[in-house]
Amino acid sequence: MNRSRFRTLLLDCLRCIGLVWAGLIVLAPVPAAAAPAFARIFTSHDVVMLLIDPVSGQIVDANPAAARFYGYPQRELRALGIDRLNTFSPAQVAEERQLAASEGRNYFIFRHRLASGDIRTVEVYSHPYVFDGRRLLLSIIHDITPGRFSRQDLWHYQAQLESMVDAQVKEIAANRARNTTVLLLGLLLQFGVIVALVLSNRRRRRVQHERDEIAAALADERRRLLDILHGTGAGTWEWDMRSDALRVNPTWLGFLGSSARAEGRLTDAAAQAFIHPHDLMRCLAARQQHLEGAHDEYECELRVRRHDGEWIWVLDRGRVVGRDPDGTPNCM
Repeated sequence: MNRSRFRTLLLDCLRCIGLVWAGLIVLAPVPAAAAPAFARIFTSHDVVMLLIDPVSGQIVDANPAAARFYGYPQRELRALGIDRLNTFSPAQVAEERQLAASEGRNYFIFRHRLASGDIRTVEVYSHPYVFDGRRLLLSIIHDITPGRFSRQDLWHYQAQLESMVDAQVKEIAANRARNTTVLLLGLLLQFGVIVALVLSNRRRRRVQHERDEIAAALADERRRLLDILHGTGAGTWEWDMRSDALRVNPTWLGFLGSSARAEGRLTDAAAQAFIHPHDLMRCLAARQQHLEGAHDEYECELRVRRHDGEWIWVLDRGRVVGRDPDGTPNCM
């Protein structure tokens, strides 16, 4: 056995003796008179010791050996909670406590993180005691990482710890994968919404462009029609059968003269007064035949009294341009 290995085994034996001796100190509440002796042992012993509040988990005190082991100054250690050192989750801590109880162990095996970030496998011997009326937990920590491969009895515990850590790593990886999937789905949904908005905007602009073209074409056709009507001197009329309102263009109104303007709102019944009595019945009959579907268009030659009283012959033509849902004509 080489000198280095012998020295390691000797240190382990000394630590174990220190653990047993320190554990005997705290098997009972510490009397006030024994407090100075306890303080000397706590500060001078080479065994890592922590005083922990069992309710909050706050480290109340740490001996110099703990400061050397964890790499924190004692002042910083007193400001930490034990959960800052223990890498186990609360569920894993509870599982290790149950495992220790089932195996009859009086210690726990945890993984503690040092100030350098290194992880050490440790045995933790804990026992409550009362000091100056305050209940505290004395935890004695023994580093078993260097002797992992020389102490076969730790293999089982190490396997348990590693399986627990592996389970935690797998859970983190699964959560990360789920979060990544949700993020990708969200991005795909957002991309789909953006594409739909772009396509909808393009379609809206295309429809608006088509509407503008149709409106321009209708305006152009209306202008041409007005030009034709103005050039030919033709009169036009539009009869709303639901209200009996009759709309005529200026040319047609010019034939009728001021007497038609005096009527105010011109109706079909009022316009019949301008038709020659001998032609009125024939005109109404021809129009009725068209309304009943006998002819595609209405056409009739009749005499109309002009504004100066003279009767003039006109060719009156028209057709139905609007119907109710039941097919009844409503505009001509």
